[in-house]
Amino acid sequence: MTQTNLSLKKLKGIKPKGIKTKTVSLTEKIIQASEQFVVQFKDETFRGENSEQTRDEVYYECLNYLRSDLIKFPKFDKRHVDEFIYAAANQDLNMIQSQLLGTFSSCLLHVLTERYQKENQKASFCFDGTNNEFKYLFWRCKLIDELLVENFKGDHICSHIDNANILINRSLKDPSNLALAGSKGNIDLIWAIDVSGSGMGGIASGQGHAGVVIANHIFNNPANWGMCITNVGGNGRADLVIGKNMDGFAPFGLSGANGSVGLMYLDDLKDTQPFMSTAHIDYYFIHTVLCSTLEEKKYANTIHSGHLSHEELVCRAEDQNRFNSLTAQYKLNEILNFTSDKAKTKPADQLMKDARKIRSIYNQIKPELDKLQDKRDRSLPPGAHKRK
Repeated sequence: MTQTNLSLKKLKGIKPKGIKTKTVSLTEKIIQASEQFVVQFKDETFRGENSEQTRDEVYYECLNYLRSDLIKFPKFDKRHVDEFIYAAANQDLNMIQSQLLGTFSSCLLHVLTERYQKENQKASFCFDGTNNEFKYLFWRCKLIDELLVENFKGDHICSHIDNANILINRSLKDPSNLALAGSKGNIDLIWAIDVSGSGMGGIASGQGHAGVVIANHIFNNPANWGMCITNVGGNGRADLVIGKNMDGFAPFGLSGANGSVGLMYLDDLKDTQPFMSTAHIDYYFIHTVLCSTLEEKKYANTIHSGHLSHEELVCRAEDQNRFNSLTAQYKLNEILNFTSDKAKTKPADQLMKDARKIRSIYNQIKPELDKLQDKRDRSLPPGAHKRK
């Protein structure tokens, strides 16, 4: 792998693009380092059977450089990341260059999160793109506490993120945002609001885990891979999935494929066949599905297809008492209160407070959700891989 020296103290400042006010020298040095990083690694091969290893090596190469140099700047804070984002946005880059710039942004956030955690502070950050484009922003970030990203253009924003307590995307309009989030780690809450494009694919896939996944006001085929689709030999898990006010064909196709979803709540879906898939999958597992607005017969031709295993499908129109009982048991109304139209326009700080409340509710109901996942092995078809 190409080696380079990104020492910030050896770099000369440049005029950053897109910033009208004079920036501090640290921001200039960060921008210069990002440009050198892209140049030095642009010829790396990110394809083939060693691509994941190569991407990780490049990530940690960048991370270690930034760790060693930014530690010398005690005033390094979120504003420097903001200034870097606005300076680096709206560039005409190829895919590899975009991925590298996204990797650099992730390493900045990683280092900043480490600093806050070391100082026993909550690393809670909101980034508003004001309609600027930054493809692969925070791509493959491996350490996040709380993150809200909104009003950006560009594909693959917040995709492949490994670990986070809270991850929110709002008002993003391009493909593959949030794709494969939590696929190699754990994310307690993934919340997409007013998002369009074929994103959210592969959430909690591989060996990954997501506690709560909320797709709220999603349009234009939001999950063309489905949630909790697993990689070959994978075994992903999502405890609670909520789909509310969604458009597009088969938005939950491949959900629970070779993995598992504990509880799924569906409300106001435009497609009457949300689970349809033409892919060959050994098995699917979704323990309980609650349908708020559509009748069961509209789901029957897809939810029973293939090897989909579920123990209970409850529709409000057919069994109001059972529907209400399960809704109360899992405190769903408390969570759904935060997913109204107001979520699209709430101030960022208030939205993050709501997300913390949802995460708190999840921690309260997690023992009950774990019981649903424990039943998975008993429901699998003969020969299917069982969770260890």
